[in-house]
Amino acid sequence: LTAAAGIEMIVLSPDDAVQAELLKKIRAVFDLDEDSWGYEFTLRQQLTEIWLALFELARPEMEQRFIARDSDEKMKAMMRYIHAHFPDSISVDQLAKEAHISKRVCYRLFQENLHMSPVEYMTGYRLRKACQRLTETDEQITQIAYNCGLGSSSYFGKLFREQFGCTPAAYRKEWHNRNIIKQK
Repeated sequence: LTAAAGIEMIVLSPDDAVQAELLKKIRAVFDLDEDSWGYEFTLRQQLTEIWLALFELARPEMEQRFIARDSDEKMKAMMRYIHAHFPDSISVDQLAKEAHISKRVCYRLFQENLHMSPVEYMTGYRLRKACQRLTETDEQITQIAYNCGLGSSSYFGKLFREQFGCTPAAYRKEWHNRNIIKQK
């Protein structure tokens, strides 16, 4: 099964026994005598067999795509939940429940799709939201930590330093200094 310009194609090879048999059936359709009794029924029967064989060949790919789409929808549901509830305490159990999956599958989907755990993603998202608030508001750092679901200001400071190499206060000051220079 290959895709070209958005069109799905099944490439058949005479080297594969199953595909060679299918190619014979396709050729046989062209050899049918249109004037023979029951031509339409015979043609319909053979075309049905060909279509069934083609679907059988494409089935593993189609099933894989369905699984991937289902996985994408589950990831989207969990990420929407995180984005809507990031200030709150969110457990992996809650995320899994939101996507109607097990906790184990939740961890696996995050690892496969984002190469990180759900907790790492939540922390990163909260830190990005905190950066946004540091640069766009005059909220106290303690309040930003709380409003972004990062708990105490000391824990927030520790995470922030690990991620950005400076304190939240230094980040805010540097950001404001850059804006002043840009305005001049």
